[in-house]
Amino acid sequence: LIQSVKPDGSFDYVNNKWKDLLGYSDKEIKNLKFTDILRKDMVPHCMNIFKKLAEGEKFQGVKTVFLAKNGKEIIVSGDLNANIINGKFIATRGIFSDITEKKKDENALKESEEKFKTLFESSRDAIMTLFPPSWKFTSGNLSTVKLFNTKDEKEFISLGPWQVSPKYQTDGKLSADKAKEMIMSAMKKGSNFFEWTHCTKQGKPFSATVLLTRIKLGGQMGLQAT
Repeated sequence: LIQSVKPDGSFDYVNNKWKDLLGYSDKEIKNLKFTDILRKDMVPHCMNIFKKLAEGEKFQGVKTVFLAKNGKEIIVSGDLNANIINGKFIATRGIFSDITEKKKDENALKESEEKFKTLFESSRDAIMTLFPPSWKFTSGNLSTVKLFNTKDEKEFISLGPWQVSPKYQTDGKLSADKAKEMIMSAMKKGSNFFEWTHCTKQGKPFSATVLLTRIKLGGQMGLQAT
């Protein structure tokens, strides 16, 4: 969307994409000010930018919300400068991209992340993640911190599964060796459910059932443990 705005706020030029998206005719555009196509809460912000453009400043990545003739909100991002000749402000020049769908996707992703973060943090089950190559924990919810009696998540993720386990499991195998077996089995099959003897950071043992589930996070394969 390309637009040029004169010092009085009226439009000097808009391209066909601008007209198509906002739905105004050439006759209607002649009677519009640039503030007429802005969502009301965007007006003060854009007026401030307009004044600075008139003084010769340039802007990149300006985000605002246009209002189409039918009331539809169009979220845009654009670069702006001004045509100034012999110190006289002639008109602004702006090229905008419609980012409405992108922002919707971003908001949906943010909402989804917040929802799963809430589920993760509020769960009474101890939930944690671990990733190669060290297979140390990379996250742990509040229930995890309480279960292993660590000071906080930061202290917990400095540990590996074998560091919150006694030296040997009930079958006599070294916890460090057997933990790696369980991890590799889960990575190969997709999940692994088993009984395990864990211990708090202070060394107090307790029995647990563990479910390891293979997950992909940030492009990397790892495990979620419950």
